[in-house]
Amino acid sequence: MTTSTSSPSSLVIPSCSYGALLSRYSAWLHMERRLLARELWPELGDLAYRYVPEDEAVTLFHFPLDGICAPASSRAAPVLHAVGVL
Repeated sequence: MTTSTSSPSSLVIPSCSYGALLSRYSAWLHMERRLLARELWPELGDLAYRYVPEDEAVTLFHFPLDGICAPASSRAAPVLHAVGVL
């Protein structure tokens, strides 16, 4: 997959469709979560992904008190580009 940018600070523009981008992001988040959970809680085995720790800063990022939060989809291209998947 190729990408193009006008400058290093610009958003990555994927060469795939928007739907394909979001599908890839969803898959990446899922796999990353499962692998991280196995590292954090190895004693839970394959069920580790079911445990989600409470974190106030993370909760407020996704559900701010003023109700204004950028959609999760807005982070898809930058995250995938940063990890080398896009």
